[in-house]
Amino acid sequence: ALDGFLDEVDAKMKPLSHPLLSNGRCSEMAQAITGAPATRQERPLEIHTGFLLADQKSAKWHDGPRKMRLGLLSFLATQDLSNARANIWLDVEADHPLVKEALQPILSSDRYSKVISVRKFDPAHEFSKAFPGSSETANFFVDLFNLDSMTASASDLQ
Repeated sequence: ALDGFLDEVDAKMKPLSHPLLSNGRCSEMAQAITGAPATRQERPLEIHTGFLLADQKSAKWHDGPRKMRLGLLSFLATQDLSNARANIWLDVEADHPLVKEALQPILSSDRYSKVISVRKFDPAHEFSKAFPGSSETANFFVDLFNLDSMTASASDLQ
């Protein structure tokens, strides 16, 4: 039954086709995952997460600052902080009152503030860094980012 369902899904799927995107890198990664056993990377672990606060829905959160802290506290409790960093992306400035209330108790620690970065996500800046040789590709992703209205992409706190 599952095989039939997967065949039906595959039949309905259309391959990704856009002049600025390719499946080549995805195929390479899939081959790497299925081919050779994993090797330990020497670079630090980087965790990325974010909070979407600009739409003011956060004002209705019950116990919002505590909820915002929980994920970060989980990171701090479970990771080797000598080899890990947490990047928290915001759609507001880092001095937003809710961000300050939620994270200041943690960020005031010298030990923790060295492994945590809190920044406003600027799509144009970040995508130009990701695609330094192609402003056309960077602009494509900025436009795509700005069109995103999918609930699954939004914060799970909402």
